[in-house]
Order: sequence, then C-alpha cells, then structure tokens
Amino acid sequence: MKHLLLILPLTLLLLACGQNKTETHTKYPDKLIGMELNYSYSGGNEYVNRFSEEGLTYQFRSGSKPDKWWGPNPYNYMLSDGNEHIISWHEKGNGDFVTLIINLEKKTVIGSALVHGKKVHFQKAKLHYFKKF
Repeated sequence: MKHLLLILPLTLLLLACGQNKTETHTKYPDKLIGMELNYSYSGGNEYVNRFSEEGLTYQFRSGSKPDKWWGPNPYNYMLSDGNEHIISWHEKGNGDFVTLIINLEKKTVIGSALVHGKKVHFQKAKLHYFKKF
C-alpha cells in the first residue's frame, strides 16, 4: 500500500507531461486568403481589405470613391512570433508602398506607407471587424 501511494502521484505526473498543449492562438487561413478586415486610422481614414489568391484588394471607405475596390495587388505575408500578421504590398500604378501590422487579439492595425513615393503615413488604427467574405 505504501508503494502504491508513491507510484500514483508519479504516474499522474508522467501522464500530465505527455499531454499535448492546446494552442492559444486561433488558426487562420494561409496568408489570410478569404478574409476581410475593416479598420479606421486615428487620423480618420477608413479601409476594408480583402485577401484572395489574386492578391489584396481594398476600399478606401473615407475617400472620394468609397465603393470602388482597388487592386488586386500581390502582397507579402508573415506571422510574427507575437502572433501579428504582417502584410506588405506595392501599388505600381500610384507608387504606394504599404505595410500593415495586424493584431487580431488586440484589434489593432499599425500602418506604415510611402504614399505616391513622397508622403510618409504612420498611424495606428482600430480594427472594427475581421471575417470571411
């Protein structure tokens, strides 16, 4: 009986060590393909981005043509160690270079861009939604 009391906790400890840990972050499709996000920058500009096999398309909701979809633009994608989605693309037609750092858990987007090859954009945005389209 004495040996059983020693073996039982040791056995439970070994079983617990062998368990698979559950992933703490939600899995999303590769390169966010099939997803749409809507966000507004602290300066007031609002955008909707869609990620597809053809590339990234977007609406400049606070611009002069809020219903027009711009793109598709090929884009680069990586997932950071902090589970942030990092997206970058170049719009050849107007010379914009854009990078987004998207944190879905904190519902934030950080945008950095060289607009028309001249003006620097660097602002934080509030993420309104992220869904399948």
